[in-house]
Parts: sequence; structure tokens; C-alpha cells
Amino acid sequence: MKRGSGAGLWLKFQTDSTATNDVSQFVIRRSTDNVDILSISATSGNLTVPGTLSASGYNNTNWDTAYGWGDHASVGYITGFTNTNEFTTGATFNSGDGVLTFTRNNGGDTYTVDLDGRYLQLGGGTLTGDLTLSGVNPQINFNGTSDAGVDMAIKATPEGLDFYEPEDGNKIHFQILDDTGVNTAFGLQVEETYVKNTSIIL
Repeated sequence: MKRGSGAGLWLKFQTDSTATNDVSQFVIRRSTDNVDILSISATSGNLTVPGTLSASGYNNTNWDTAYGWGDHASVGYITGFTNTNEFTTGATFNSGDGVLTFTRNNGGDTYTVDLDGRYLQLGGGTLTGDLTLSGVNPQINFNGTSDAGVDMAIKATPEGLDFYEPEDGNKIHFQILDDTGVNTAFGLQVEETYVKNTSIIL
């Protein structure tokens, strides 16, 4: 099919060689030299042009960059990935047996660390070795379950040891005084009664 009698383009529907003459190719042919400047295969759908294909409105910079990388099939891109990294997503502590349990890989599995013998339980248990309390006036509190106050306490002073009752106005019931440089009397004292000094043994 051609429009006009001068030089121009032919629109051609090429058929196969069968009796049914099925269309096998759509062709635009230049009439001056009978060159197919565009053809589309009806079988494969492939588009063929003898010249340069130009387009607008697309990101040709990225296309040109990718083309400059060469044959992508030989580059060795990753086509699949399995994450084998280990990461911890949670932890729980059993105060009964001293075992620290970590959850790994979003619940995939767990691993444990046994801290038994390396910590002092909040209730019960046995402490072996020395216990050192450091501070300005370190103390140990004793409290029953009947109230929220501290019933009795043992407090270390710079040169002595006080046994006193915090919930009764910090009343001192018993003292060990060991330095005349700090305490006028040294030895034992029960409330206001001086019990012992120097080498006198009761």
C-alpha cells in the first residue's frame, strides 16, 4: 500500500508461503531503494530497524551507563540470598537458676549463659568470700514484711559501726567505737551506757 505516485514509504503486510497466506510480518519499506526501515514479526513480535533507535522522555543516562558496563550476564550479580548472620533480638533472666536466655534471629532459636555462682540472688542463696560495701556511710538494712519502713540497720561510720532503728528516728541501740581521735570513748556502747574501753573485759 502506497500513498501517492512519488517517492515515499510502502506499508506492506507480508504473508507466509502457506495456502492461507497468513500475515507473517508487518513492514514499512522505503520506495526509493526498497529498504525495510521497520519490520515487526507477527510470530515473535520482534521489532527490527536498520538505523538508530531514538526516544525521548526517558532516563537515557541510566540506560547508557548500564550499557557501558558490558555484558551483564558475565558480571556475576547475586540472583539469590540467604541471611546467615546471627543477631540477638531479646533476653530473659531466670533468677532461680541464674541462666540468661537470649532469643536469636527473631525467635529462630535461643542460646543461654549460665550465671549461677556469679551473682547474689534476691532471695535465699549463699555468699562465699568477702562482701565489701563502699561509700560515705555504707549500711545494711533489715526490714520485715509488715511495713514499708526499715526496721533495723547496720551503718559504718568513719571510725565505728552503728546498730540503729531508722523508723524510730534513727535511734542508735548499739555502737562499736574504735578510735579516740573521732570518738571520745572507744569500745562498746549500748544506747547511752558505756560498756568497755582499753583492755577491760567484762
